[in-house]
Amino acid sequence: MGGIVAGNAIVIHNQPPTSQIRVAVATVITAAVFSAWERAMPEFATGVAWLALLAAVFVRANQQTPSPIESFAQWYNAK
Repeated sequence: MGGIVAGNAIVIHNQPPTSQIRVAVATVITAAVFSAWERAMPEFATGVAWLALLAAVFVRANQQTPSPIESFAQWYNAK
C-alpha cells in the first residue's frame, strides 16, 4: 500500500522522494501491526488489509496530489 501511494506521488506526479517519508514510516508500522494480527486473527487481518488497500487507492494521502485512482482516470481519459 505504501508503494502504491509513494509511487503515485514520486513517479507520476514528480514529487521528491523525501516528501514520502511519512508514508514509509506508516508502512513499516502498519506491517508490524498486521504481522501480529495475522498470527492472532487471520480473517480479521485479511479483511482490514483489503479495506486498507482500497483506502490507499481511493483516498488522497496529500491534498495536493491526486489519489492513485484519480491519476489513473486522468491518464486513461487523456488517451
